[in-house]
Amino acid sequence: MAKLLTFFLFLFMGIPSIFSQIRQVDIVKKEISIINKGSAYELKASELEDEQIKITFRNDIKDKIDFGEIYLKSQKDFEDLYEIILNGFNTKKDATIFVDLGASRLALFYSEMLWGNPQLQLIHSYKNALYSTKSTKMLSKKDIIKFFKKDL
Repeated sequence: MAKLLTFFLFLFMGIPSIFSQIRQVDIVKKEISIINKGSAYELKASELEDEQIKITFRNDIKDKIDFGEIYLKSQKDFEDLYEIILNGFNTKKDATIFVDLGASRLALFYSEMLWGNPQLQLIHSYKNALYSTKSTKMLSKKDIIKFFKKDL
């Protein structure tokens, strides 16, 4: 009986480790770019070990720092996003462009300024919670070119 009890004791101690739910995710392979580093308005892109691109951003809203993240499937999607954003700067004034990212969507909100060039705000939401959004600060075309590491 003692052997049977000991067997069950070791069996139940080993089962939780087999079915553990804890694992590390979003392991960064390399950092692609970062602008406004260390500020409340940081915007960063990283390549993950599974080849996805993760874009993280912070924004200071009503004295509270808001944090958001966007996942893209590949480097090609990252380059395609750059082309969509740049085309918006070149063709849209005071407009919003919606980009489908699979499980989420990104609204590119362009705003014409009284003086100077148009500005862009990225507004991200998940499709199952469209009204729960995260947004960046207003970004200039120069900020976008710097973020995507393109020449001016």
